[in-house]
Amino acid sequence: MLFGKKPKPQPSTRKPIEDSRFSMNMSSEWIDKSIYSIEGPEDDGIKHNIRVNIEDNVEVLDVATIARDEIMGLANALDAFQELYQGPVRLNGSLPAYEFLYKCMPVEKREVYQRMMFVLAKQSLFTLTVSFSEKTFKRFGPQVDSIYKSFTVM
Repeated sequence: MLFGKKPKPQPSTRKPIEDSRFSMNMSSEWIDKSIYSIEGPEDDGIKHNIRVNIEDNVEVLDVATIARDEIMGLANALDAFQELYQGPVRLNGSLPAYEFLYKCMPVEKREVYQRMMFVLAKQSLFTLTVSFSEKTFKRFGPQVDSIYKSFTVM
């Protein structure tokens, strides 16, 4: 016993946490707030990665409304924020999504481009995010576009 006391019995309600590499059963008191990070190449001083955040039990059922709310929060929070593009897109398999591209300057004299994709499916919001420099946006943008468009909800 780790802390010297016998653990209290947990409620019998269990839900699985599953990934391609592991799984575990959690009691209903625990909530999976996983953030997935897919590491990409390093170039121009940026270690590229695609992050996938998942929010379950979303009450708003319009992806554009959710995306615009998120965008407004970013615009208010970031310095030197400049919106470059936003609008609806369709991912492979006709999955509706909302894309947002902006640049900001989180570090003095270093512009960062960030591309976000919001996908609403099965009452879950999937937010995909990747950051670039101006140089790497031109180099890796088409590759990320292909990756984003391949996104599928199981």
